[in-house]
Amino acid sequence: MRIETERKKVLAANNDPVRVCELACLMSLCAMEGAHKFLAFKNAFTLLYKMGNFITAAHFARQIVALEQFGVS
Repeated sequence: MRIETERKKVLAANNDPVRVCELACLMSLCAMEGAHKFLAFKNAFTLLYKMGNFITAAHFARQIVALEQFGVS
């Protein structure tokens, strides 16, 4: 939760979009239940796609599809 609160703080300050994406990616590495992991992947995907980092966004898109195949969403 500390990672997410820090990400929201940086997002509200609107001064470092790269740091926001980095924190979103870091959040996806935490051990969570499937539904929470789905939300973390989706959040990271959305932020990276908006920033134009399509290669890393594609990685998170594949992770989302993999979770959906197992019925987690």
